[in-house]
Amino acid sequence: MQVQAAGGIAEKAGVFGWGYNRGNFKYDQGLRWQRFTTGRKMAIAQVGMFRQDCTDLAAVAQVKMKVYAPILTMSLGYCITVFVEGRSGLKFPGPPVFVSGIYLQCLGIGFGFMTLATWLVFHAAIRAQIAAVQLRTRIVRLPVPTQKHLDSARKLLSTWEENNAYDMFKVPFVMPNSPDPE
Repeated sequence: MQVQAAGGIAEKAGVFGWGYNRGNFKYDQGLRWQRFTTGRKMAIAQVGMFRQDCTDLAAVAQVKMKVYAPILTMSLGYCITVFVEGRSGLKFPGPPVFVSGIYLQCLGIGFGFMTLATWLVFHAAIRAQIAAVQLRTRIVRLPVPTQKHLDSARKLLSTWEENNAYDMFKVPFVMPNSPDPE
């Protein structure tokens, strides 16, 4: 009689442990997928911030180009005007020839450096844009999960049958958890 009662209690404890642990497994799988998708959303947001940083860094060179290019082109126009006229200030008598020669040499050197500066301003802006595009398309890419990542995050209920018997029948809050195989 006592053996039957003990057997009945063991059976009920086993059925309860089985159902309880299976329910926990189902609940944990939902949380696992939710944790995976939340982590993916955070990774995508982080990469989005990195991509925005690349765009902002390239915009610095473009903003500088918008500031310096008009000033340099106006200065180049002034240099060309002086070269065409031969000297500045035609209202007064001309300076001595050697002074005009030095002045035109300095003007030519300035013209050369301003031409170089104009070239470098446009080159820097274009190169910064190219670098930003390369960073955004080749290096800072959105993290797309592989099939292996998806399969490891998504567990089916049939995976429950791969557990060991201890995990299937353990009594909650009485028996300790087995070590995590992952």
